[in-house]
Amino acid sequence: MVMSFHPVAYWPLNERPPGEDGLKQKTSGLKLDVYFSGSITSGVPGAIVADSDTAVAFDGSTGYLIVPFQSALSLEAPFSIEGWFKPNGPSSGCVCSCGDFGSRRSGWVVYYNPPFGWNFRLHNRNSPAASLSIEGGDTARGVWHHLMAVYDGTNGCLYVDGSLAAGPAAANDFTPNQDGAFTIGTRSDKVFPFNGAADELVFYSNALPASVVQAHYQHGTNRGPASSYASLIRSQSPLYYWRLDETTFPRLVAMARSTYPSVDPEPTINSSQLRKSMPALNYGSLGEAVNGAYIQDAQPGSAGPSSRGFGPASFACRFALSSFGYIDCTTNTGLNITGPMTAIAWIKAVPGVKRFQTFLGRSDNSWRAAIDWSGIIRWADGRDNPDAVGQSHVDDGTWHFFAGIFDGAWSSLYVDGKLEGTAKAPVPPAGSVDKTIIGTDGDYLRVRPFEGSVAHVAIFTNALSADDILRIYRSAKVTPAAGK
Repeated sequence: MVMSFHPVAYWPLNERPPGEDGLKQKTSGLKLDVYFSGSITSGVPGAIVADSDTAVAFDGSTGYLIVPFQSALSLEAPFSIEGWFKPNGPSSGCVCSCGDFGSRRSGWVVYYNPPFGWNFRLHNRNSPAASLSIEGGDTARGVWHHLMAVYDGTNGCLYVDGSLAAGPAAANDFTPNQDGAFTIGTRSDKVFPFNGAADELVFYSNALPASVVQAHYQHGTNRGPASSYASLIRSQSPLYYWRLDETTFPRLVAMARSTYPSVDPEPTINSSQLRKSMPALNYGSLGEAVNGAYIQDAQPGSAGPSSRGFGPASFACRFALSSFGYIDCTTNTGLNITGPMTAIAWIKAVPGVKRFQTFLGRSDNSWRAAIDWSGIIRWADGRDNPDAVGQSHVDDGTWHFFAGIFDGAWSSLYVDGKLEGTAKAPVPPAGSVDKTIIGTDGDYLRVRPFEGSVAHVAIFTNALSADDILRIYRSAKVTPAAGK
């Protein structure tokens, strides 16, 4: 959900001890762990004619790849799903899927259904029946086929080998994936295995036009293109891009439920040497330039928000006054924002601290988000502008969603999706050469350290609307507290 609003910086802070992560997809977008189960063969010849990059094949019985569910997989419209598939057997199967396939289904799925075509379906949570089901295209075995499934929020289209094979057809509503894994080679609930190979899987947060679809197919089948296929894909700013060229994938050991693998919580890292070697990865548009560094005794791998939208493996970074630490997100000028902006984060403050503590900020001359001595959040943009002050006491040891917005004239503060404070901000922020810091702020490094945990921090160079903030909050699927 966060990535669909195009942040310049997004630090999920879900890093874990080195050696514990699964393989990552090769993209500037959000990185999601990929596991395998059953009989797969990696390193088989890939789909792209002018590229030596390899693909992965499935046995049509037990083999598949899986990405455990997390809120990042709940794609809302518009979106496009792209991939190359090579069927080897005569039976139908699911080539890729991202949904919940119980009695009230959500999400999307693409089937190989010879001789009728490839089948793209959407679901709306009302019943097992699809809210959209369109089918077409060549299903010849033993050759690679390029597929693009597109949904613009109203109509769905399916392209096969660069041409429109089905649609546009109106969908009877759509409900994003609620809690299903993303799978390749089978459906999210591990039925309808695919006998064949897969390569170059891509998610986009927009509806790609026919001209782009055709260009991707033509590039992939061109023996002498001017640029690489991967660079073409990345030029479209995908959300996620799996090349599937790994020589090995980590094995799926056990299932906690039918749709994603169990993940045992990893212990907090206690070695500062390990922490320094592991960046806090940025998945926003500024890319690696604003990757964070875990400094001193910042504690990544700590328990994160437990709401259902965060999936089975939710992590955060913990900060403790007794072992000072923070995350250095660099002095990059792309975060020295003097115009409209939005900052969001999930925070869990230690009760009873009773002092001013900054959980995210650059400086008082720029912008910062803090909890004051009474346990209330304050958001400021510019030293000469007053703070927007919240109402809720968030120093209660539970997770809260913060959003601070500056629209050029007013500062607004949201807590758990609700507007809690505003302040007129008539003076443009002067900006600052200080570092952007998570866990304190750049000009009061040791004076305002935060005690608690932080996760899913994002910065935007525009003022998100109240509806945008509420959508991001609701995507976490927080269970309301008793009496609310």
